[in-house]
Amino acid sequence: MPTRWIQISLAIYVLFFAGIVQSHPFGAERVAHRIRITVSENHLLVDYQIAIPTRLLNRENRSTNSAAEKQIQAKKMASLRKGISVRANGKPVALDSTDLGEARVRARSHSYLYELRLEGALPKNSHTLAISNQNYPDERAYFRTDLGLAQTLEVRSSSLHAKQSDGSIQDRTGRWWMDDDLREFNLSFGPKPTRKPLRFAWLTGFLLALGFGRFFLRKQRHAKDH
Repeated sequence: MPTRWIQISLAIYVLFFAGIVQSHPFGAERVAHRIRITVSENHLLVDYQIAIPTRLLNRENRSTNSAAEKQIQAKKMASLRKGISVRANGKPVALDSTDLGEARVRARSHSYLYELRLEGALPKNSHTLAISNQNYPDERAYFRTDLGLAQTLEVRSSSLHAKQSDGSIQDRTGRWWMDDDLREFNLSFGPKPTRKPLRFAWLTGFLLALGFGRFFLRKQRHAKDH
């Protein structure tokens, strides 16, 4: 990955982590999913965080052995990784996991925060993305999706912009929602239209020069006649 994208990714990760700790609705003691999607012309970065109430983890595992605990956490991370899938132009995208150090972060006494960073190469001329989150599908949960695009790209359509019954558009980007529809994120994107201001500037300059040239020629002829 280019150095610029590495720097941007690190900055996003720091802000992303701080954001979920500060703004996640922990008090509800529900599962909470947050996904940050960063798209460039040929690269996809997915930062995924999930806060899981301790009661659910205790239900899944009652072992207190430290060695078994590490194995359980590794198994949990692998399971969460499999729960995230991506398709570009209708075809699966291979994702690699990036090591973020500690696999588990205790956010509060009643929940654990797991973090995953997944990235992969997008096929040439990709214009649609579909990201599916199948972690804890039976649990009523909070969802938040954040989207970042390279400066050369623009959003054509997104499932985060839901049309309401009154015809208005509800933007669900960057906020918490208890809406299971947000398990599936669909995006249509493409390059921004190219503008050619220099061509028009050149044409304008040419016409102005032509006009002034004719004006001075007429002025000189008029002076000679007199």
